[in-house]
Amino acid sequence: MTDMTDRITVTKETKVRDHEQTSVGSVGPAYDWEASDGRKFWASEAFVMFTGQEILVFEYNKDGSIDFLEVAGGRGISFGDAKSDLERYLNE
Repeated sequence: MTDMTDRITVTKETKVRDHEQTSVGSVGPAYDWEASDGRKFWASEAFVMFTGQEILVFEYNKDGSIDFLEVAGGRGISFGDAKSDLERYLNE
């Protein structure tokens, strides 16, 4: 566990997408999050058929592409919950 003085937090948030209707459903807002250790993450809300709303968080690779292995988030949660989940992950 990380000491509170060394705790990694989300220090920057940039909204990159609003709610959009697509041909296969709808997607909610998306954000770029930057952690205090310099890592960058994509947090995106989607509405999935049969399971409902979910927010998933993915890390950017060093080349700037998104690594589609989710590191935080889940179904039926808020962006605040997803951010807290990400900070727990970063400090494990």
